[in-house]
Amino acid sequence: MSRTEARQVFTAKSFQRQVGGLWCDHRRVDRLRDESPGAYQNIREVMRAQRELVRIIRELRPVLCCKGV
Repeated sequence: MSRTEARQVFTAKSFQRQVGGLWCDHRRVDRLRDESPGAYQNIREVMRAQRELVRIIRELRPVLCCKGV
């Protein structure tokens, strides 16, 4: 979904619930809502759809959400 749509759909509370143990600056949660994990497609589904074009060599896990100051 677009950033604007994500800001409308997700609240600060839902953002914090989605990121769980991921570190983020909680003073800026309202600005980070457009980065909510729920705004993105499921990466496993995307990669499964591309399996003939790509080879997965690593799976990365986010540990920090940082957005311009």
